[in-house]
Amino acid sequence: MKTLFYDDVYRFLYSSNMFQQLAEGEQRRFLEQFAHNEQFIKSLAVAIDFQVHLGKMEATVPVIASYEYIEPDYDVSIKRKLMIKDQTITVGNVTYVPFQQQVDVVAPLIIGFDTSAVMANFEIQAKGLILPLLELCAKQRRDCIVLTDEEQFIFPHGELTTDVIKEVQNIQMKHKANIATLYKRALELFGTYNIMHDAEFMLLTANTFEPSTISQHTIQAFKSLGVELSAIALDEACFEEAPLVFLDKVFFPNA
Repeated sequence: MKTLFYDDVYRFLYSSNMFQQLAEGEQRRFLEQFAHNEQFIKSLAVAIDFQVHLGKMEATVPVIASYEYIEPDYDVSIKRKLMIKDQTITVGNVTYVPFQQQVDVVAPLIIGFDTSAVMANFEIQAKGLILPLLELCAKQRRDCIVLTDEEQFIFPHGELTTDVIKEVQNIQMKHKANIATLYKRALELFGTYNIMHDAEFMLLTANTFEPSTISQHTIQAFKSLGVELSAIALDEACFEEAPLVFLDKVFFPNA
């Protein structure tokens, strides 16, 4: 069967950090897994288009999109060396150095994925928008976690893991919105990380829920941890009717 991938897809994947992190065999497995998956290819088209317009997001979401400029790679490398040094173990005259270990230098980006039924209208776009965020995490060497009110999908340092991407593609948009649960689960996840530098919780939503469902106590807990709260609002009209006033920033991809 002929692959449905086209040249722009190959260019996008092979130029991305998230794909380059995979071993050659895993890259082949990824291509074989998704080469005939029409839904995933449509999501990739969204991601490719979004990359073209990434400047708009850089202006709206500066902490994520501009991190590589705020903190150049050599600074990240120095931090990583220092952290590896801290984790080096010496037993007698033998020193064990965890060179292959992924060392976190910044907190994760947690994406809260709204799986309410109305999101079915935005399913391809929503899943496609995750990919550029995953690529940014790969560049920043931070974990990316896609979180629903029932499940969590972890991409260590933004790695485009075949099995996890498949699971994300299978997320069903059929539930009643339970956004408050997303915020509570995100708080618990941040609590498992020792590093909170640039911690961010980004809600990906059509915004068809009552903002009052998210308590001030929960919002204050995020603020106390230094977690930035943001959102990608897929339905601008719904957001304007019920804005989430506690957000530090919001992005409208359909504006």
